[in-house]
Amino acid sequence: MTKAELQAELAKLRQTESRILTGGQAVTTDGDTVTEATLFRVQEKIKELESRLAWATRRRNAVSARFGGRS
Repeated sequence: MTKAELQAELAKLRQTESRILTGGQAVTTDGDTVTEATLFRVQEKIKELESRLAWATRRRNAVSARFGGRS
């Protein structure tokens, strides 16, 4: 996944999490129904994507530093 795709997926998951926490028992997003019982899975995926984005950002910054701002 590209950084933009990771960010888009993360935004969608954060919106789903927010809707579950504020809206009640179940939320349907893109045809998938998520309930409070599966909220922890949404939160796990959020943490995973945040970690992948942080890694991608660190890697990109390291490459830019190594090549004088050119990757």
